[in-house]
Amino acid sequence: MKKSRPTIGIVKSRVFLTGTAFVLMACSSGEEFAGHSGKGEEPVITPVLCTSGASEQAVKVYDFLRENRNKKTLSGTMACPSWNVNEAEWVYQHTGKYPAIAFFDYLSLEYSPCSWIDYSKTKIVEDWWNKNGLVGAGWHWRVPCVQGSAERHYTPGDGSVDPGTGKRTTTVFSAANATKEGTWENEVVKADLKKLAGYLKLLRDKRIPVIWRPLHEAAGNIYNYKNGKAWFWWGNDGAEVMVFSSMVFLCGFLPVVLTVYALCPARFRNFFLFIASLFFYAWGEPRYIVIMLFSTVFDYANGIVMEYLDRREKPQYRKWVLMLSVVVNIGILCFFKYTDFVLESVGTLTGHPLPLLKLALPIGISFYTFQTLSYTIDVYRRKVEVQHNIIDFGMYVCLFPQLIAGPIVRYSDVAEQIRNRRGSWEERAYGAQRFIVGLAKKVLLANQIGDLWSQISVLPQSDMSMSAAWLGAIAYTFQIYFDFSGYSDMAIGLGHILGFRFPENFNYPYLSRSITEFWRRWHMTLGTWFREYVYIPLGGNRKGTIRQIFNLLVVWFLTGLWHGAGWNFILWGLYFFVLLLVEKLFLLREMGRWPKIFRHIYALFFIVLGWAVFACDDMSVLFSYLQSMFGVNVAAGNGIAAYYWQSYGWLLLILVIGSTQLPKKAVRSVCTWLCTVTGQRFPAGGERLVYVLRAAGLAVLLLISVALLVSGSYNPFLYFRF
Repeated sequence: MKKSRPTIGIVKSRVFLTGTAFVLMACSSGEEFAGHSGKGEEPVITPVLCTSGASEQAVKVYDFLRENRNKKTLSGTMACPSWNVNEAEWVYQHTGKYPAIAFFDYLSLEYSPCSWIDYSKTKIVEDWWNKNGLVGAGWHWRVPCVQGSAERHYTPGDGSVDPGTGKRTTTVFSAANATKEGTWENEVVKADLKKLAGYLKLLRDKRIPVIWRPLHEAAGNIYNYKNGKAWFWWGNDGAEVMVFSSMVFLCGFLPVVLTVYALCPARFRNFFLFIASLFFYAWGEPRYIVIMLFSTVFDYANGIVMEYLDRREKPQYRKWVLMLSVVVNIGILCFFKYTDFVLESVGTLTGHPLPLLKLALPIGISFYTFQTLSYTIDVYRRKVEVQHNIIDFGMYVCLFPQLIAGPIVRYSDVAEQIRNRRGSWEERAYGAQRFIVGLAKKVLLANQIGDLWSQISVLPQSDMSMSAAWLGAIAYTFQIYFDFSGYSDMAIGLGHILGFRFPENFNYPYLSRSITEFWRRWHMTLGTWFREYVYIPLGGNRKGTIRQIFNLLVVWFLTGLWHGAGWNFILWGLYFFVLLLVEKLFLLREMGRWPKIFRHIYALFFIVLGWAVFACDDMSVLFSYLQSMFGVNVAAGNGIAAYYWQSYGWLLLILVIGSTQLPKKAVRSVCTWLCTVTGQRFPAGGERLVYVLRAAGLAVLLLISVALLVSGSYNPFLYFRF
């Protein structure tokens, strides 16, 4: 399970105790901390401290936290780094209560080794302790600017300016060297730690225990802050992906590309799109561009070789070329995507953990691998002509609109469009409209309901209820639909702007009345690919029932595995295999006699349940969550669930309506009515008014979406791992 970002307004009490951090939220009065000791019911956590010789005060603090877990609400506030408690005073002024904990944060250190704080003064911390408040110390250590100097601190990308030169600062500080003895980076870290340790020792001598939080908030949500940059330098473990819902794409890359493309002569447009797409891909992972280029050149060569074998009248060897293409392409995909999964699984089964390669998954590798394979297979089948221009073929493989999240565009879908495409202004206008609607789906709907799932998914079992579990699963059901369909809409829209017509990927899947119908409406390009290149070559339904069942099993096992390297994805694929098999064998016939509403409820029940399996990548968490959904060892409902239902009810209603054809029909009806009414008085004016109003509505959607992105709202990228 992925960790969610903190959210304002959650009414619940949770205390997370980890090796180096305490995260405590909400509010409590100082009187409840009298003496820093608590007596209560039987503790739920084994009272074992990491330090055997802990002080009496530390033991009392620990006991208090342990005994009040799930019973009391604790709160913490970040004291200002200048060693005051202004924020705590602000809380007191507005609530009449002091927070239980104040964290004194070593964030704004101007020099390194740090010399800004007077480490001999402990009075303010003592005062807080004597007022029955717990003491916390955080350390957001800043990187020094240059070696051997006490220049201004440097934070990568913050635009720091050297006061001496007036130029933007740079640093040679290496995070990897911070723990290596003998390096200047290590000496700087130790110097700062020594000063902090000295201060903590002063507090220890005064018998004041401290909740110590060094280098916390390391990576945060790496897909939320500046599209991949971690909150702090020590946790930058995510690539800065240029996704469609990022400001760098919307305000930088896209306007430049569309402008240059429009001005570019037709004969150079494919070359320009090829270069622009490589830049798009390399933005987050420049080193993995080699893999994409290899795949491009390799499958281009395979097509040329098969054509050559035909000219030499040696078609029998074409099969070997095809087999080589399949083995190499699938081999590359499996190596990067599944190696660690296999090693980890083998280690678990044998009881002897194996070292993992910890390979980063190249962005979009699952999509472009399937696309290049479709070309090789279709050339082998003689369904498409061999592409002789490597730039044109490279443009097809790397084309940025559908590279990272689909739809999966087979070569046969765009073979004619690669060289002969004529985009009209009507096509471009439709593409822009489709893109804006897709962006709004992603930002205004998927991201908002995704925030709910991120909260419920990390609820402790004590706070979970059957109602909350189902709400979380429903939230994820809508999040993944509006996220994925939104990206597909944006890709299709960009395709229209550039003169391409990509295949549709969704057709209102949540209107389905069976699981079979659902998979005809959901991720249609993936279903088409597996049907054309796996199911039918295996024999499809032409070789008897037993063979058909086997073919379906293979397809759905691979479908689950394609979505991610995890047992939950395999389970998810087999789950739908069983449902589809049961429907195919007898249930569809029986369902024909059911009322439509019952068929719809049946389909939605198993769809939502399936997405719960898909979302939980930890198997123990998955089984626990499924138990909660069916009321095992949890209450039917509680205050937390009621709060979430009340807070997000309006959004769920909008999502339900948005997943149907009602919005489109309503817009069409209004447009038709406006044309009719205004056309009676102003001939031809009705259509113009509709155009103006539609453009205004799209502009509003775009502005709101961009505003939310600028504000740094929750913006995950679900398909990063595919």
